[in-house]
Amino acid sequence: MTLQNTRALLGITGIMLGLVAGAPSVAQRQSDASGQPIFSQALTLADAVNIALKNNPSVASRRALVAAASARVGMARAMTRPLVSVSTFGTLGNMPMVVPGSPNVEPQNFNLTGDKPRLDQNLMAMYPLYTGGNLKERVSSAQAQQEASSYDVSTTELDTALAVKNAYYQALLALRYVDAYQKRVDEAKE
Repeated sequence: MTLQNTRALLGITGIMLGLVAGAPSVAQRQSDASGQPIFSQALTLADAVNIALKNNPSVASRRALVAAASARVGMARAMTRPLVSVSTFGTLGNMPMVVPGSPNVEPQNFNLTGDKPRLDQNLMAMYPLYTGGNLKERVSSAQAQQEASSYDVSTTELDTALAVKNAYYQALLALRYVDAYQKRVDEAKE
């Protein structure tokens, strides 16, 4: 668990110590200027877990990794479809040369130019006929990474929920201790 996650859980624990009462009640949903929740009543366990899952940076980063893995699946699937590129360029020179197309465009074309000024436009299409299963395996690999990322989200959510539940019950226990010690103090005063 990172320092930022620990601080977030400690903050939630502090909120729970201040707001947990003997009988659970519904917490009002308000936020301060920074977006942090403000409560005027007791915080239920379900509310505490929901707040932690919504505001935990680890959960948010894991969800972003799932979105990135989903994009990689789309990229891998795109490689199995026809690729088309269009390019236009002009040359002016007195020596023959090889002019490459744009480096980030697939399929990339290369043109041999003559010693005269020239304006050239190209349309190129490419379709993979046989790749030895390479493209199919790239798609399978990307899908497996996406599935693993989604399991990471579930694991992180469960870990966060467990930590919040432990903190919640520790806060309840602390309140019981306070009540017990207050009774002892009251009895000692009599």
